[in-house]
Parts: sequence; C-alpha cells; structure tokens
Amino acid sequence: MQDNLGSKYLKLERDGPIAWCIIDRPEAKNALTPAMYYGIQKAIKLVTHDPDLHALVTTGTGDSFAPVATWVETDPNELKIGGQLGSGVLPFRAILNSPIPVVSAVNGHCRGGGLVITVGCRMRSCPKRRN
Repeated sequence: MQDNLGSKYLKLERDGPIAWCIIDRPEAKNALTPAMYYGIQKAIKLVTHDPDLHALVTTGTGDSFAPVATWVETDPNELKIGGQLGSGVLPFRAILNSPIPVVSAVNGHCRGGGLVITVGCRMRSCPKRRN
C-alpha cells in the first residue's frame, strides 16, 4: 500500500489490518513540513475509508519521531501549501474525528508538530469500527 500522501517524506504501509504512516526524513530528524501535515491527514482519511484496515500507527524512522516543524518546503516535489496558519492542527483534527484508532509509536524526540500528533492520539476515545 503505497499511496501518494503529497510528501516524499511520508510512507503509508499495510501490515495486515494495521496501516503505518511512517515519517521518513532522517536528514532533518523527521521535522514536519506543511505538506507532511496534510499528508498525515490524508493517510487517516485513506485508512478510514478502507474496510480492511482497523487502525493507523504513526511513527518515525531513526532515533526521532518528530521534534519540530519546518515551515519552508525545501523540496520541489513537495505539495506546495506554504506555511499556512493553522495547518499544523490538521492531523490533530483528523485524529480526533477518526472513527478508527490512531496510535503514535514514539521512537525518540517528540516536540512541536510530533507532540500535536501524539496528543491527539492520547486524547481521543476509540469508538468501535463501523462495518
């Protein structure tokens, strides 16, 4: 399962009924760009609409989950959204509104944007999956 999430730094993989949204930007310790925020939101929507998937786990590669946000796109292939005010809360809202559980597997530094994602996972209840 490799869907275009709008950022080359995000991967969406399937492991049985679980999807993994992997933040893969090791050269920047997985710092999140605006395009990555939108990509995480898109991953949640894709997984929610797949009846064979029952949960989404977000994680980072290397020794960092997501320590900060980078508001400047440095890659010409990134989705161009600029540093839109409020874009950092998009994954948080998507997590809170998701009918499936969204979990963060934090594997190191977690501040700023990464913390927004993990707080959303912690704050929501996990309703039963609709069939």
